Amino acid sequence: MPLQPLQLCSLPDVRVMGNVEIHPSAAIASGVVLLAGPQGRVVIGPGVCLGMGVIINAIAGTIRIGEGASLGPGVLVVGSCAIGANSCIGGLTTVYEQDIPTMAVISAGSVLGNCGRSVDLAAPEPLPLTTDQPDGADEAEADFWEDEPTPQPQTPRESIPEPEAIPINVPSPPPSEHLTASKMRINQLLVTLFPYDQRFQQRIQEDGHQSDSRPEDSNR
Repeated sequence: MPLQPLQLCSLPDVRVMGNVEIHPSAAIASGVVLLAGPQGRVVIGPGVCLGMGVIINAIAGTIRIGEGASLGPGVLVVGSCAIGANSCIGGLTTVYEQDIPTMAVISAGSVLGNCGRSVDLAAPEPLPLTTDQPDGADEAEADFWEDEPTPQPQTPRESIPEPEAIPINVPSPPPSEHLTASKMRINQLLVTLFPYDQRFQQRIQEDGHQSDSRPEDSNR
């Protein structure tokens, strides 16, 4: 796999954090990060050359770079290790807790040290399903559904037509009799309201004689 071209570092300065010792004669390019953890230490010897974007991270130990060693751009050193004097490490190389001997030449893009981790790819055993229901709850639920009667299909009932209403003809009284009865009721009401008025008394008597005479005329 060909190496990716290096990008120019956007950080013009050098970042130094923690317990870091740098010899005055060391040459450090821009974008270098020197980091020492709480229990770590970084020692840069005389004449060391660190290329652009080199990252050195000491974790629970000491990273010591010997005199005259050269680290190309983009090199990553992690853990605790010792890089021998006058050694040359190519760019984009990763060193993880791996000592480099004196006068060693490491090609660019190499990976040194145990950078992987063991992973068990076997499928885990399925966990048993646990429920909060008491013992016998499943059986009771099964009995409940078994005892439930199955609904029977119902046959549609035949619609019975309602009997038609038979009109009842009630004979109405003749108009002459209806008017005579209404007139008599009005006269009685006037007599009740005006008992001392002789005109109403005389009118009632005349109406009574007329009503008595009409049936006789009809019989004739």
